[in-house]
Amino acid sequence: MNRKPLEGLVCPITKQPLYRLDEHHVATADQSHVYLVENGIFRLKSSQHHYRIVIPSRLASTRLPNKPLAKIDEWNLINTVVYSALQTGLDVIVATDSDLIEQAVNEFTAQHQLGDRVQVVLTDSSLENGTERIAQAIDKLELSDDEIIVNVQGDEPFFNPEILNDLVAHFVEAETKNPSIKMATIGQLAHPEDVTSPNAVKVVTDKYGLALYFSRNPIPYPRSVAQEQIKYIKHAGVYVYRAKFVREYKALAMTPLATAESLEQLKVLEHGYKIALMMIQGRGFVGVDTAQDLEQAQKIKAQYWQTAPGSPQAPDQESYRKFLASFGSKYLD
Repeated sequence: MNRKPLEGLVCPITKQPLYRLDEHHVATADQSHVYLVENGIFRLKSSQHHYRIVIPSRLASTRLPNKPLAKIDEWNLINTVVYSALQTGLDVIVATDSDLIEQAVNEFTAQHQLGDRVQVVLTDSSLENGTERIAQAIDKLELSDDEIIVNVQGDEPFFNPEILNDLVAHFVEAETKNPSIKMATIGQLAHPEDVTSPNAVKVVTDKYGLALYFSRNPIPYPRSVAQEQIKYIKHAGVYVYRAKFVREYKALAMTPLATAESLEQLKVLEHGYKIALMMIQGRGFVGVDTAQDLEQAQKIKAQYWQTAPGSPQAPDQESYRKFLASFGSKYLD
């Protein structure tokens, strides 16, 4: 390898200098992260913890009809999620029950010359939740049990892609220490309006950072202290797990608490498995569950385009990455 680093270029994940491998590839000095460079776009080919990003997306929604196709700007919700996920440098799989979503994603990726980086897998409409949808998709793709899967919800358009890399590393470290840990997810300090909102899921953990319970109600209940004295944790619906456990999850019987709260992760806890929580700081993930959430996302994106050097037809990737980086980072003690 040429030992002279490429001027002004660093690995998006490790921030280490990048070196030229050959005409089409660059890498970190230890080659733990290798990128294919196509038309100025870095595409991650391998890393220390390689993983697959799968975005489950269903058309039906009780609170916001046809939510994945709702417009944020010229982009709809699902394509905004896809584009944000692509900023990791990894390819993306969309698991959906809808021909309309498939068509929308394919048209978007063709327009932006991203078709070879995004694969749409059609799944049954009868599946209970996103993890079951992913299970069917990875079976169709015949992914190996050891593959690390990152479940990015199809209604969370804005997030820092580096958080996904941090979460994968957090998961691998956690499962190594405790084999009963089968998933990792994200927590962030809740805003006051989140505490009583059933659309904002709260989580409590033990002293080891493992989830004890998730609820749409405020937890813990402030029996002997003022509510404002409690640091409530809001859950962001991003999950990391092995493909083997995703398949096992689909086969597990549905559980009472998961049914009552309509929270898929409770089924994991009720069957005796552990979920590791990684805290993040900053703006955090922006979810779209209601018309009000959609309006907020539209305002956020409009503010970006006011200063962006590109346009929805030809977005400037560097400015978009900086925009996404504003949505939080791993919390460091």
